[in-house]
Amino acid sequence: MVALMVHEVYDNAVKKETDDEIAAELVRTQTRASVEILAYNFQDRFKFLLPEGRAPMPANENPPPGLEHSNLNYEMKKMYLFYEGGADDLTQTKREMLYVALLETINPKEAEILDHMKDHKLTELYPKLTQEVCHKAFPEVVPKPTPIKELLRDDKGRFAKKTKKTTKKGTKK
Repeated sequence: MVALMVHEVYDNAVKKETDDEIAAELVRTQTRASVEILAYNFQDRFKFLLPEGRAPMPANENPPPGLEHSNLNYEMKKMYLFYEGGADDLTQTKREMLYVALLETINPKEAEILDHMKDHKLTELYPKLTQEVCHKAFPEVVPKPTPIKELLRDDKGRFAKKTKKTTKKGTKK
């Protein structure tokens, strides 16, 4: 059986009604790339060393659907080149050139998924693929989301994790 493309896996999943059905569909139709993209998107430890936003690439550079040179199921092994700690010896210019070259060889929908993933904004493209749903499907690679009630705002208005206050003697309150 031919593996589905990543956008096909996600498109099929978001057609489902409930979170449990979406998670079950993600598991049923999973590919290596579809799971890795969710891991990269929801794990904070992956900081991509690429400019934010859509990559500068002419739309007509992509081959027609079905005639791409490659797909994400094959190209995911190159992701280490683009995040912090993966290939630190690359210059920024070379890293960006390799990224654009990668996008030019894959389906335009998969390229759009990669552009959202590197910015940790895949839920903008697929609103039903929340961290909670993806954690239900793949708890080993997608971390459990922090409940809102455990978040506090810092002095700049950003959300920060709640920490236990300690007294002067070092005991927790």
